Amino acid sequence: MTNQTEDARHAYRQLCDTLRLTLPITFLDIAAEQTVVVSSPDAEALRLALGYEKTAADFFRHLPPEAR
Repeated sequence: MTNQTEDARHAYRQLCDTLRLTLPITFLDIAAEQTVVVSSPDAEALRLALGYEKTAADFFRHLPPEAR
């Protein structure tokens, strides 16, 4: 597992402990190049190749109009 995955799993457990949650929650850790989704302390974390910098670079381009 990546450091981001381990960090997200740790943050999930810490949040559940701090808030004394008994129902499952979904925790999103959105980083520059990927997003980690944790929905259960025992389940495998889901890693998505979708982060804030990657999304901005791949999908949001500023192309101002030009005079012809």
